[in-house]
Amino acid sequence: GNISFTTSGKTSVQGNLATDTLDLSPYMDAPKAAWNNPFISNAYAVSSHWNTQPFDVSSLNAMNADVALTAAHLIAPPWNIADVKMKTNLQNGALTLNIDQAKAFSGTIQGVISATPRDDYLNTSVNLNASGVQIEPFLKTLNNEDRISGTGNFKLAFTGRGNNQAELISTLNGDGSVMIRD
Repeated sequence: GNISFTTSGKTSVQGNLATDTLDLSPYMDAPKAAWNNPFISNAYAVSSHWNTQPFDVSSLNAMNADVALTAAHLIAPPWNIADVKMKTNLQNGALTLNIDQAKAFSGTIQGVISATPRDDYLNTSVNLNASGVQIEPFLKTLNNEDRISGTGNFKLAFTGRGNNQAELISTLNGDGSVMIRD
């Protein structure tokens, strides 16, 4: 691929990167044990499990970026994703990740994830669509469950805002749908 930097004024990065394997393991915390309940019905009840330290989003304002990435394999423990095509755009602190294509659990994933810092909170949104996902290995990875099998389609759309993880989780709002076929 190629990448270019501009350092006059605010740093700017533009480029197209392609790789066989992108392993994010060294940059992530070790995966935690499976969640006790992935379907949180009352975020306030579990807020004590989330970090209350304020987000440091100062680095989002340090530069602007427009970078496309293709990777045959993306490793972000515990997830292993294939055939990734995505674009990252960072403009004046607003970060948007467009997932044009990704494959996991024999299915395809597309969507948009964004984070925009405000004066005293981080505004986030997620809009994901997955189709043809093998449910049993997906649930095994997500929550160490293997009691449901079949092929599933998912749609998730939610927003949240907060100054830390606990606040962000407690404000999550949106909807989703799951359809499973055997």
